[in-house]
Amino acid sequence: MKGAIFGFAAAALLISATASGHEHKLAHAKFHKRDAGSGDVSTSSLEDGCHVVWSTWYGEASSVQEPAPSSTPDAPSQAPPPAVPTSASSSAAPVQPSPTAPPASTPSVKVDASSNSSSSNSAAHVNVLNKAISSNGAMGMTYSPYSGTGNDNTGCKTPDQVTSDMQAIQAAGFNTVRIYATNCDQLVNVAEATKSLGMSMILGVYFNSASSAQQDLDDQLKDINSYFQSQGGYGGVDLITIGNEAISSGFASADQLSDHLAQARSSLSGSGYQGPISTALIVGDWQQNPSLCSDVDVLASNIHPFFSDNTVQPSDSGPYLDSQVELLQKACGGSNKPVVVTEAGWPTQGSANNGMVPSPSNQQAAIKSMRGSQSAKGIMFFSNSDDLWKAGSGVQTYELHFGCLAQFGQ
Repeated sequence: MKGAIFGFAAAALLISATASGHEHKLAHAKFHKRDAGSGDVSTSSLEDGCHVVWSTWYGEASSVQEPAPSSTPDAPSQAPPPAVPTSASSSAAPVQPSPTAPPASTPSVKVDASSNSSSSNSAAHVNVLNKAISSNGAMGMTYSPYSGTGNDNTGCKTPDQVTSDMQAIQAAGFNTVRIYATNCDQLVNVAEATKSLGMSMILGVYFNSASSAQQDLDDQLKDINSYFQSQGGYGGVDLITIGNEAISSGFASADQLSDHLAQARSSLSGSGYQGPISTALIVGDWQQNPSLCSDVDVLASNIHPFFSDNTVQPSDSGPYLDSQVELLQKACGGSNKPVVVTEAGWPTQGSANNGMVPSPSNQQAAIKSMRGSQSAKGIMFFSNSDDLWKAGSGVQTYELHFGCLAQFGQ
């Protein structure tokens, strides 16, 4: 990959019948919520007090029940995404990805998601994935190897710094780490550190833009294949995700993403990888594109209670995640494929979002609730540390402050 990582662009979803080793020297930019969302369709309350969200900017709905909407407020327009740095050298020139227009409603397409496009070896490896994620109370942690702040956001952590980070993550009780790409030598540095500590990894391929997606895929598959062939196999790899919110970011259509997944499966299997492959999407994109369910071995989704258009209390974050996971499974035809919540978190600083306030105590309450959820065995918490390198024009302060490692291992 020769580009920056993580440009979250929000995808609006209005729901009708159903609720919804070469070195890259560049930091990535990941953004969640923009200045405006798509608005809510209706709000209700469950008996346990958890808010029901029938439609959110994030493409999620917090209840699997389907009562008739009580009101339909106007939906604010979606703001364009902030600039995402692009790579090629140690200096970055920001680029502005073009957001795609959100679909207006959930299609009624039903797919048979029971079929699995992977080999029998891959199906067996899914069991390994489940064991790895549930081995310490069913959690993992996302990780980015970037340093620097603000405009000086192109630094990469050294191998020793990465190892120290992995030791801290393990000491907090985690055995699995998710990374998003191969730049900044993170593939090699994180793989070496986790191997030495007996930890496992979820690898990622990241697309920087629609125009660069194919080249990004080719470059990162080359990185992954080369490294693990040199190691004699893919030991310690639980899952590989191709794209992170690529559809809502406007970096790939569903058909293009399907082709990318097929290419990745062929390329990786050719180098000896027989494990599961998926793509990390918001729930709404799974609902809008159920045909993708048959292209993956694991249903992977980024779910953040903090970015719901309806207020989700931190203590209700666990039920919120559970309802989103059920919606994801329903979108895939009642699939019994394993589910991984590839991101979930709550910020500690910054402005409030629709009544949801960033603070250490709220983060603690949200994480406690999520740890107690039925979905806990598949949660990758976001993120191991604050991301001060994201600071810049157009970036909400809370984007820098999702670091949550201090909430664990206490």
